[in-house]
This record gives sequence, C-alpha cells and structure tokens, in this order.
Amino acid sequence: MKKIVLTLAASLALFLAACGGSPSTPEEVAVKYTKASFSLDYGAAKKLSSEKNKKNIEKEEESAKAKGIPPEKKEFIDKMKELTPKAEDPAKISEDGNSANVNVSLLDKDGKKSFVLKVKLVKEDDAWKVDGSSK
Repeated sequence: MKKIVLTLAASLALFLAACGGSPSTPEEVAVKYTKASFSLDYGAAKKLSSEKNKKNIEKEEESAKAKGIPPEKKEFIDKMKELTPKAEDPAKISEDGNSANVNVSLLDKDGKKSFVLKVKLVKEDDAWKVDGSSK
C-alpha cells in the first residue's frame, strides 16, 4: 500500500511539474507574456504583469471591449500569432536582483527571426513580472 501511495504521489508531482505551473525565470515570464499579448489573452497578460503594467493592459482591454479591434490591428495581431517567441539570451539581471531585461526573438515558421522585443521585468511579491516591452 505504501508503494502505491508513493508512486501516486511521485506521479502527481511529475504531472504538476510537466504542466508548467507558474513561470519562474525572467525568460519564461517574458515568453509567456509575449504569447498572451499576441493572443489577446488579457487575463494571462495581467497575471504576468507588474502593478504598473496591469493598468496599461486594463486600459487596452477596456478600449477593445468598447470600440472593438480596428481591422488593421486585427491583421497585425493575426500575423503576430503566427510567430513563436523565444528568449534570445539569458536575462540581464540587475545587481540588486530586482529587475531584469530579456530579449525575446519572434521566429517565423521557418525559425527565422522577424524582430526582437526587449522585455523589462521587475520582482514583485518574490515573482518576476513584466513591467513593459519595446521593439
């Protein structure tokens, strides 16, 4: 009986680890945030955002709900959904360990780099959160 319980516990632990859980490194957070942004998953983007960045996302979400998404932005978003974000290098973490920068490459179907986003992160409540990004 003990063997069965231990086997089940080990299987559950492996399953939970495989499911991903919360991203823990700046690179993981930056990539997940980029994916959420491109798919207009405002909920996921807010969970991965600093308090400051959440306000920007909430404004964008309210605007999209009130006005809809303009056709030119919809076309841009559809193109972005086809790209795969990938952290280029290890994050550049500040000396105090409370902020980081991650370059996220956006790769096309052939693995060619379309462009790079610079994602800024901060530590809030002992977790990495996106504080902004730029091209």
